[in-house]
Amino acid sequence: MQAYETFATVQPDGQLALAGLPFPPGTAVDVMITPKRASAADFALRWREVTQQLRGAAAAQRDDAGIQAEIDSHRAGR
Repeated sequence: MQAYETFATVQPDGQLALAGLPFPPGTAVDVMITPKRASAADFALRWREVTQQLRGAAAAQRDDAGIQAEIDSHRAGR
């Protein structure tokens, strides 16, 4: 299967135009549209923010009594 990836911007009227595709005229193609992925730098920044939040939440419950209470709750099916 031959694949081709390109980027385009949806116009205010909801239309999208693609030009210069590497397929002969009349070729049937499958089209899948997805929002543009975040850049690696944006992803890394968001990942750091999420992990900091998770570490902060975990630190609040890090004592042995809190851990044991969570285990007991899980075992009780709650």
